Amino acid sequence: MDSLGPIIRITPDEVHFSDPEMYDKIFYIGSKYSKDPGLYGSFGPTEAMFTTFSNSLHRQRRSALNPLFSQKAVHDLEWLVQDHIDVLCQRISSLKEKNLPDLDLHHALRCVSIDVITQYAFGKSYDLLKKDDFGKGLFFKMIRTLACGIWMFRHFPILVVLIQKMPMWLAERVDEAAGATARLQYVCGLIYIYFGRLRRCDIFSMLTKF
Repeated sequence: MDSLGPIIRITPDEVHFSDPEMYDKIFYIGSKYSKDPGLYGSFGPTEAMFTTFSNSLHRQRRSALNPLFSQKAVHDLEWLVQDHIDVLCQRISSLKEKNLPDLDLHHALRCVSIDVITQYAFGKSYDLLKKDDFGKGLFFKMIRTLACGIWMFRHFPILVVLIQKMPMWLAERVDEAAGATARLQYVCGLIYIYFGRLRRCDIFSMLTKF
């Protein structure tokens, strides 16, 4: 690779960089480079801010969310974070009293983040902190499955369409993680409709305005 230089064209519309310094020159807020539809389309919904290809549309969606993540807004969420930390402390105390095996803090702390994010974004927490296995058996399995599937979706985009169209009952029979993904999409769809009717000013409705 070094003998070929720091930049190599690997396809008609792709180049490979071996220079780490190029990352900050390409991926930064205000970059003139748009997202690759082939890669980001692999994640499924193109209405989400993360998968928005157009820089101008992404800028509009991001500006709508900026007030919700300002320094003041984050400080005002201290109670929300503290509530979930209290739940974690209660779980730790309970496990200690019952002399159960050591706690997996890696998953426990991830559950704090997910429970806070889902409550703030959707108005309802996933409550992974209250699950016996801290979500390892289903939620994190779903995340791992999706992460591995992205590269297959990258080269076979028709699979994304098929999975999104798959009924929930069929997805649950095909794979437990696929069923969890289908349920997540279903819940997000209900929230979108619900917030759209109420015209509420929260993260989900602000994100889907444009």
